[in-house]
Amino acid sequence: MLSDRFRPLLEATGPFVSIYFDDSHDTQDAAAQLDARLRDVRKHLEEQSVDTSVIEAIDAAVRGAHPPVGRSGRAVIAAGDTVVTDEHLIRPPVTTVVRISELPYLIPIVEHGLLHTTYLLVAVDHTGADIAVHRSGTTRSETVDGDHRPVHKAKSAEHHEYGTAQGKVDEAVRRNIRAVADRITHLVDETGAELVFIEGEVGARTELLAALPERVSAIAVALQGGGRTEGTDQAEVHHEIGQEFLKRRLATIDDAAQRFAAGRGTGLAVEGLADVTAALRDGAVETLIIGEVGEATVVADTDLTMIAPDADTLSDLGGAPERTLRADEALPLLAVAAHPNPAAWQLLLAIGIWLVAVAGEAVADTQLARFRADPANRGKTCRSGLWRYSRHPNYFFEWLHWCAYAVAAIGAPLAWLGWLGPVVMYLFLRYISGIPFTEQQALRTRGDDYRDYQRSTPMLFPWFPKS
Repeated sequence: MLSDRFRPLLEATGPFVSIYFDDSHDTQDAAAQLDARLRDVRKHLEEQSVDTSVIEAIDAAVRGAHPPVGRSGRAVIAAGDTVVTDEHLIRPPVTTVVRISELPYLIPIVEHGLLHTTYLLVAVDHTGADIAVHRSGTTRSETVDGDHRPVHKAKSAEHHEYGTAQGKVDEAVRRNIRAVADRITHLVDETGAELVFIEGEVGARTELLAALPERVSAIAVALQGGGRTEGTDQAEVHHEIGQEFLKRRLATIDDAAQRFAAGRGTGLAVEGLADVTAALRDGAVETLIIGEVGEATVVADTDLTMIAPDADTLSDLGGAPERTLRADEALPLLAVAAHPNPAAWQLLLAIGIWLVAVAGEAVADTQLARFRADPANRGKTCRSGLWRYSRHPNYFFEWLHWCAYAVAAIGAPLAWLGWLGPVVMYLFLRYISGIPFTEQQALRTRGDDYRDYQRSTPMLFPWFPKS
């Protein structure tokens, strides 16, 4: 699952109210049906002695949001009187789900929630297109009008200027379609859109798909419904978009299932509460698949820093079994916690290391090239600039740049693997391919001068030379 959108829930304080219900707007009495469902939700919450301020906050969030088009579900998670998560679902739940618990209930939103994908919706005809950019829950719309002239086919082949008139029409259409294709390509590059949905006239759709560059047409989906004309049934358009997202969701689930099956027996995939909780404690969970766990529980300490399938196991690990939690609530939330976002200082440090490494290697190579270009230095050893502090500053900075990736990976699952790069690079440079060969060559060509250099100057890691 994409854990970033659930991160605010980690910082919220329970108890949590998690609600899932049918929010479809595909009938004339959709508003009345919504009122009825909200009354049922309110009644259930009141029976659970939920504070009135919480109930009002949930009601206001639902009624204040723009209603969906067509079949849809709704997920609302509140902490206190604050609505933390409010999303539409690709498919509505079969029955309304209301939970009041210590932790938020995330499984339905993971299973049926909209993919948080940036996409374009393009309604095209031969005169231009209306383009909507959907990104991070917001929509930005614009219109491309081609050459700003209407396009009409010539009426009669008997007109003595038919060929010329028809040729002008075809050229205008090509220019309009090209303008739309160029704008779509620019928006895809600018926003990182993962999908481009195209609705409208069949001919215009086909011509636009042909005009798009291959990398954009590869992510384009032609819709059967919709168009630029007024009165177009947008419910059909949203249904088709929802079906495409659903297809992608199912493909993602299938891919996860296949990777799980392939990882069985290799240590890359585990199952059962004992092994899964152990992997979560180690921060070694890339993908969490939760099947039917029923009323199963897990045990955790007060701050959810340690989790185990039972109190005895947690005690053996040195933790205090303070909380008994539903597994279907605790496991997803802990999986989110296992994928922390890099801190700002961490990203800045990683970028800084990378920049220093690239610049340092370039400076070292330039200084050595300048030294060798002077005929008076033939047979001598470069001891100026960075070469005064290290016999191989270029190799040092080449090694250093691998450290940037290791720093950027801190806190991620299996972050220790990020340090394999610097370790392996050091071993190769120090003992195999880099330094041994270079030093042997230097001793053959520069003899005692290089031996003196070896005695006074550190081999790889820069430091002040010995006097």
